Amino acid sequence: MNPVHIPRACVRTRLIKPGDLGPDGFATLPALLRHLHAVAQLHASELQFSQQSLAAQHLTWALVAMDLTVNHRTRGGEAVQVTTSVASQRGPIVLRDYRVECILSEAYMDLASGQAMWALIDTASRRTASMPAALAATFQRERIRSQSRIECVQRLAAASDLRLYTDHRVGFHDCDFNGHLNNVVAAGWLLDSLYDGSLLEDRGKPTRYRLTYLREALQGEVISVWKQDLSGMHHSAELRNVAQQPIARLRVDATSSSA
Repeated sequence: MNPVHIPRACVRTRLIKPGDLGPDGFATLPALLRHLHAVAQLHASELQFSQQSLAAQHLTWALVAMDLTVNHRTRGGEAVQVTTSVASQRGPIVLRDYRVECILSEAYMDLASGQAMWALIDTASRRTASMPAALAATFQRERIRSQSRIECVQRLAAASDLRLYTDHRVGFHDCDFNGHLNNVVAAGWLLDSLYDGSLLEDRGKPTRYRLTYLREALQGEVISVWKQDLSGMHHSAELRNVAQQPIARLRVDATSSSA
């Protein structure tokens, strides 16, 4: 068995600001995702494979799937420590680990942890790209293990009994610098459909969020949001384009608020 190498991690302290908070006074999932992505981008820059450097080679990173377990939610004004590292790589697919801790005087509280699957994409063909030699060398230098198979976050299958909730037209400020619907915006639209008019705790305490991104959406496209009628402790939603092809899926697993 090959030894498991621990890659260099990027650790940053982030402040939870008023704009990160939902109506219940806690940081929202989209806000948490923004903090995770910001630290991951810093880490990528340190390893010389940032979005900007890849753009010159007509390459970009695309989020494929994310699995995030939330143990505690954080309030405004709290400082959190975000740690991220690249766990493994196979061809154009990279698995990234995340951990979020709250800084409490001399101790740390484990807030959340998870993994994300990213794919290297050719911006011209919009297909997965071959790993550039320099980038492959970076992975080797950082002792990131290359696996014949990556055991990681799984793509969500289609949920049943979905009904149309609303439509959104992808606007200029909904897009990332590649001109496609930002994955954080997509997550927000999905969550809003599930928790419309209610606080999270009214539907149970969310403990696990699973996101899958299947297709890109461009500025000006009309995207429909489909949702399950809330029942039990598992809630699902989906974004679709005008051809009824799935764009993104979300599943939220919750526990009883009294648990």
